[in-house]
Amino acid sequence: MPTEDYYDRVTLNGHGNLQQHVYQKKKNSQWKMVWRVITEPCTVYAICGVYGICSSPDNETVSCDCLPGYRPLDPNNIAKGCYPKIKPDHCIEKP
Repeated sequence: MPTEDYYDRVTLNGHGNLQQHVYQKKKNSQWKMVWRVITEPCTVYAICGVYGICSSPDNETVSCDCLPGYRPLDPNNIAKGCYPKIKPDHCIEKP
């Protein structure tokens, strides 16, 4: 089909990924993503913050979790990273 039959838009999603979408004019269809810069979102540096683990079963959505022994900095937004459950004591006296 000719390009005149489509609307075209480019967006930047919440993870900073540039995406191209198309909408077929005559079929009254929905927007369809046809291209994106990053195809595997978990490859984005620190997408889940410090000590975070990223998983993406569909390469569309991102799910973050903390490494074992760590908890979220912000329970409402785990993508902000994690911190140790036990505070390390760096002031231990040496014999």
